[in-house]
Amino acid sequence: MQKIGDHAVVLGASMGGLLAARVLADAYERVTVVDRDVLPEAGVPRKGVPQGRHAHALLPSGAQVLGDLFAGLLAGLAAAGVPVIDDFREMWFSVGGHLLCQDGKPDTPAYLASRPYLEGKVRGRVRALPNVRIKDRCEAAGLVTTRARDRVTGHVDIGCSDRARVAARHEAAGARVRAATASFLSRRRRSISMTRSARSA
Repeated sequence: MQKIGDHAVVLGASMGGLLAARVLADAYERVTVVDRDVLPEAGVPRKGVPQGRHAHALLPSGAQVLGDLFAGLLAGLAAAGVPVIDDFREMWFSVGGHLLCQDGKPDTPAYLASRPYLEGKVRGRVRALPNVRIKDRCEAAGLVTTRARDRVTGHVDIGCSDRARVAARHEAAGARVRAATASFLSRRRRSISMTRSARSA
């Protein structure tokens, strides 16, 4: 594919960002992916993807896309022991006592990989691309736009901080959230108390 640009930057190294980087790698000379998390080497949960601990499944359409973008990835998942579902009767999934329908068969297999494991494998494939660089512990400080602010020019101001500064900033933000929550609850309790007093009168 002919290159259409020199440098593309992707904000976020989650599944969407990784797939975007894979596609952009064919069209740009260089691709940089930044994420504020510490990206683990192994497939373990991380702070920026709290839903990673939930049950996940790579459905047929998603599997087809990943198979097209990363040759051999699906075979590698199966060889590593990821459950592969060819018939929905092979899977038992119940939420709140409601069993997922087990009728029918998918056109192509579904893969029951955990989110951290799948993301880790895809990240490894993207990191191996010669023109892609993945930078963790980096936060996007802002986008550079045209003077009219009607288009992003493609350049990103990246602020990469050490863990201590990031932790301090997150702690300060957490303190503000806790203070605002405490203030809201206090006002709510006063409102309820006044309502009860008025009814009693």
